[in-house]
Amino acid sequence: MTSLLPLMIILAGTAANLDKFKALLHYTQNVAVQAELNEITKMIILDKISGDALPTADQFPDYLRKNMRVPTSSSYGNATQAAQLARDVSKDQFGTPYRLTYADNKVRVTSAAFDLTFDTSDDIYSERELQ
Repeated sequence: MTSLLPLMIILAGTAANLDKFKALLHYTQNVAVQAELNEITKMIILDKISGDALPTADQFPDYLRKNMRVPTSSSYGNATQAAQLARDVSKDQFGTPYRLTYADNKVRVTSAAFDLTFDTSDDIYSERELQ
């Protein structure tokens, strides 16, 4: 029994910190999504300034896939690592497609966030004036 005591202490500490770890992971994902949303709305504004046609909601996933940077083999050393790290950039860190809306001369890109459901309190968004 004495040899199991250190393992039991480690497991108890791990269980107690699991919620803290989950909260940290959730926070990190939110920060990453917010940064990406800010870059997406910035990209749309730059396209508007350049005179390019703005994407419609239907075109938005393809627009993101075409214009967003994704990991390449040169970024990560080899194609296998790049493939493992790459994700569909038309979706947020949680795997839900981003939503694009235009209203009141503004562009808004929204992530459904952790609960994977739009129009809830945990949604994350970036909104900019279209001018």
